[in-house]
Amino acid sequence: MDLLRKVFLAAAVSLVSSGAFSEVVGSYSNGCIIDPAVLPLEGRNYQVTRPQIDRNYGDPTLIRFIETLSAEAQRKGIGSVQVGDLSASHGGPMRNGHASHQSGLDVDLSLKFGRLPKKSLGTTSFLDVVSKDGKSVNSNFTWKQLEFIRLAASHDEVERIFVSPAIKKSICEYTGQGEDRSFLSKIRPWFGHRGHIHVRLRCPESSPFCEKQKSVPEGDGCGEELMSWFEPPKKTDRPARPQKKAAKPPLPKRCQTFFVR
Repeated sequence: MDLLRKVFLAAAVSLVSSGAFSEVVGSYSNGCIIDPAVLPLEGRNYQVTRPQIDRNYGDPTLIRFIETLSAEAQRKGIGSVQVGDLSASHGGPMRNGHASHQSGLDVDLSLKFGRLPKKSLGTTSFLDVVSKDGKSVNSNFTWKQLEFIRLAASHDEVERIFVSPAIKKSICEYTGQGEDRSFLSKIRPWFGHRGHIHVRLRCPESSPFCEKQKSVPEGDGCGEELMSWFEPPKKTDRPARPQKKAAKPPLPKRCQTFFVR
């Protein structure tokens, strides 16, 4: 009986760690993940760069995406993928860092490739690919960064990829009019993101309580929408009003078992 019990417990642990019972609840910035899958800290084609902060949990679709993308990147000669934050052990709000990454469907992936030595894990590994004025990419942005972002966007389960506006602009310019430009709509300009991309997956069908985000606008997003990021701020004579800090909405009821606000 002891042997059967050990086998049963081992199988149960394996199922939980693989995310067999995972469920995404709520939104990307106000939600959680029940029984998440765990991304191993070391993979054949990737490495989690900050293992000490324990943010390598996610929906099984996210784990499979990272493993598949990193294998594709290796085959293309890009190199080993450096993986940043996924979600915390139950998702939900983080003590510092991100407003999103709460539902196990977000991951930060570095634009610096190659495996880090053990002694460097947990330290800053950052490759700035954007010029100082933020208007263009610099010489650190090569075919590897371009191809990596294209590969990530080619996956059907990817809904958005947040990048610096300068990176979006560069990808728009490098993608010819005769080429497939459908992936460009997924690439969204956002503040920061000078040395990494933030990939967001769509809600999995297995999670009915996952809140979908609005669809990205139609078109490739390379026109006025993108250029507006490079316009100087509009001057106004009106004094700025103090902004009231918005109250945080309550977490979905299914998440409140894990978190107390």
